[in-house]
Amino acid sequence: MKRLLDSVCYISILLTNFITKMLLSVMVSITFILVISRFIFAYSFPWVEELTRYLMVWLVLLGAAVVLRTDRHISVNFFSDYFSKTLKTILNIIFQLLIIGYLVILTVVGYRAANMMWILKSPSMGFPLFWVYLALPVSSVMMIVYAVNQIIDYVSGLINKSANKGGCEG
Repeated sequence: MKRLLDSVCYISILLTNFITKMLLSVMVSITFILVISRFIFAYSFPWVEELTRYLMVWLVLLGAAVVLRTDRHISVNFFSDYFSKTLKTILNIIFQLLIIGYLVILTVVGYRAANMMWILKSPSMGFPLFWVYLALPVSSVMMIVYAVNQIIDYVSGLINKSANKGGCEG
């Protein structure tokens, strides 16, 4: 089971890294083209700003999954520095369980919101806003997988009396 979860994490890491790099490249390219067209040709493409905004939504939410995977979210560790390694690990497991609970709710609500957006079309591009709202449940599911993997690593670290740093490292 752990090997399968590590494989899923590894593949999703590679895919996420590729997708986020492509999203950022497309955003920078089309924004550059928009700036050039505005100042040189006095013409603005109406869809560029909208597309950039939608790509940014995907980029931020996929980036949040990457940050969760690498355990680099902002945290206050003033008090935890005084705790024993075992207590820190137990608290990390509790925090990961709370995060999973929140992400399950976010996945369900995000999927419902995305399904309601089939009706609405983007103003200048005309595609269903479902594809923009789908970023929320997709990134939430990715974060759940990463959090479960971290819990397994923490528990195995407690069992082995040595803390392993996640098998989901990229």
